[in-house]
Parts: sequence; C-alpha cells; structure tokens
Amino acid sequence: LLDEPTNHLDLRAKDVLLEALLAFTGTVVFVSHDRYFIDKLATKVFEVGSGAVSIYPGNYEDYLWRKQRSAERPWERLSFPAAGSSPQPAPANGAPKPPARINPMKLEQMKRRLAEIEQQTAGLESEIGLLEAQLAGAYHDHREAARLSRDIEQRRARLTALLSEWEQAGAALEQACQP
Repeated sequence: LLDEPTNHLDLRAKDVLLEALLAFTGTVVFVSHDRYFIDKLATKVFEVGSGAVSIYPGNYEDYLWRKQRSAERPWERLSFPAAGSSPQPAPANGAPKPPARINPMKLEQMKRRLAEIEQQTAGLESEIGLLEAQLAGAYHDHREAARLSRDIEQRRARLTALLSEWEQAGAALEQACQP
C-alpha cells in the first residue's frame, strides 16, 4: 500500500521504482497525483467521490476515456456505495451488455508497437544475413567462427521472441478492431 510513492523522488528514482513495481507479481494499491506513474502502473483506477467508489478498468488514459463516456454509457463502470451511505439500486439484470471497446489511444499504441516490431525484425534478419556471410569467410579462424556463431544464435533467439510478440500483438489488434 503506497501513498504518493513518487513524491520527493528524482526522475531516475521514479523510473527505478516504476520498474520494480512493474516486475512485482503481487498486488499494489497506491494513491498518486503523478499521472505518468498512474498511467504506466495502474490496471484499475478507483475514483472516490460523491458518496461512492467507482472502479474503472485499465490505466489512467483508460480512466479518462471511460469517465468521459460514463454519463452516456453507465455500464462501463462499477459503483459501490461508500461506507455509511445508502446503497444505490443495482442495474437491471436483463440490460444488454454492449461489446467491449478499446481506448483509441491504446489502439494507436498497439499499431505503433507492431510497426516497431516489424522494423526490428527486418533489422535482425539483415544482421543475421551479414553475420552468416562473415561466418562463411571465417573458416580459417575457429575463435572468430565461434564468436560469429554465438552472435547469430543470439539474434535468432531475439528474432524468434519478436516474431512471437508480433503474432500476439497482431491477434490482439485484430480482436480489438472487430465490432
């Protein structure tokens, strides 16, 4: 449970804290006014006000996006009465649930990441080709051949990981774009 964890930290310390919290596999509950920190770390935003707690799935950008639409699309948030206030009636069970929508900013991020992966993949394929050509000419120096072979294998492993990420990102983007 963290209360304003980025107060009094310089930029580097904030980055280190953020990396540590992102690597943490448990649950973190935090209060912060640092919008960048919230956006990078949050998976749910709890808004407390007007005698209720509203829960918005996603990060800070998602919260803003959903908050803007909550008046016209109340099913996108869950509200619980605050302690000591009178409970509000639950929504009708027969109400149709609209299809899930993705934040347009998230959609753009996904598209940019796909483009980055494609560029990185092309670069790695080019590097592997060059290293393989160098390896073909390094038959007289076994140390150089071993070094080149290690470099090739490292790049192939990275390429395999990138291709896997590309497939997952492409599937997620395709699913997000379906009506």
